[in-house]
Amino acid sequence: MIDGIKTISVIGDFGEWKEATGLQFHAPMLDDGTMQGQAYTYGTTYTHSATWRNYELTVKETVYSNVSRPNRYLLFVTGSLHKAYYVGCNYQAFTYKQLSEEIGNLCKGLKLSPNEFRLQNCEVGLNIPMSVAPIDFIRDSLVTFKRNAFQDYDMGRNGLRIGSYCQLSQFVLKVYDKGLLYSLPYNLMRIELRYTRMLPLNRLGIHTLDDLKNPYFVSKLRALLLTAWKNVTVYDIKVKPETMPLIASKRRLLEQGRFGKYWEGLAQESTGKYADRLKVFKQLVQEFGEQRHRQIAETLASTWDTLQAENHRKLPVFPKVLKSKKSHDLTVKVKGKNIGFSETGVIFRVHKKGEAQELSYVQRKEETPPQAPPAREREPHANAERTCKSCGKDISRQKPRSLYCSAKYVGERAAHGCRNATSNPINNFLGKIARIERKGILFDVRPYFV
Repeated sequence: MIDGIKTISVIGDFGEWKEATGLQFHAPMLDDGTMQGQAYTYGTTYTHSATWRNYELTVKETVYSNVSRPNRYLLFVTGSLHKAYYVGCNYQAFTYKQLSEEIGNLCKGLKLSPNEFRLQNCEVGLNIPMSVAPIDFIRDSLVTFKRNAFQDYDMGRNGLRIGSYCQLSQFVLKVYDKGLLYSLPYNLMRIELRYTRMLPLNRLGIHTLDDLKNPYFVSKLRALLLTAWKNVTVYDIKVKPETMPLIASKRRLLEQGRFGKYWEGLAQESTGKYADRLKVFKQLVQEFGEQRHRQIAETLASTWDTLQAENHRKLPVFPKVLKSKKSHDLTVKVKGKNIGFSETGVIFRVHKKGEAQELSYVQRKEETPPQAPPAREREPHANAERTCKSCGKDISRQKPRSLYCSAKYVGERAAHGCRNATSNPINNFLGKIARIERKGILFDVRPYFV
């Protein structure tokens, strides 16, 4: 489920914290016995390091040039929750219960609460059994992830390459032979998403170790892993294409489509051709192949469900609520979905038909009896006087639900300008927040924007 992590935490008093934890840190020293630091315009940064339970701990101490400003201490924790729980190995089953226990052990040992560990990197993946040697499947069958060809791992100390990976801007998809890595007597393959940027997980509401203890968010990670595998293209046909009862173009497609570089080049040449040929290629692989892709998808889903089901508390069931001006104070548009924050502490996604589905749950202060849904507002009459929200022109002759000028009456350019006059400032504002978040932040900055 969850394996490697990197977190950042703010330490108030480094001396008191070291004494409370009993940890021994060391720092590089100069010949004169003073600590070696890195000088900046605002001050000097010193690095303190320690090892604890398979975790690497680093404290960055910043001494500011302005003596009135107190020193800042940032704790970085790097390691594997899975390996720490099993004392150095991560090929055994790692359940949701064990994940929660290890997070508790980490927090107890470092004297910090789970919500003080802000995630910077996170690995989401599963070890699954295979009926064939995983390294053979990886070497012979993996083609692409989305539009990108897989790359081979570097050769290890034993002279073996254990798998392949695909590097994207915010994460890496890794597929490798876990059994070969640990010299296990059985076939075990690892499929993993390693998030080097946390923005995709932040959009799901995952920011800290405390969020990884929430089964709702863990279920969201399941969907990410399954979707990633769905976007993997494989070629597991053992029969030679020239012996198949196919027309020449399809045989040629199978011969060329076995190689990831073919799809990368085709995607750059023409998006339409890429989509059409990939669809045909996958249909042919499904018809003549060994169904490895489908089998692995089913195994991923069942394995995750088994690991999460052990001593798994039941998720609360939330009622559907009608969209009403009284039901929430604030609405924020995030990637085309409206998120409402209600007075009772429940977060909703508002759909087009006016219904809202719960996203996550915060304990209600007071339970109130359900209210009768408000009467549905009557549709505005087609001949009622209405004006464009952007330019103020009369749009009464347009469809009753129209908000802006229509290209049918004012032309495409003018209609486009009306829509952009409203949407561009909103999109620019959200883009500015996204750029700030991509640079790395210690807390959620969105509530502080107005």
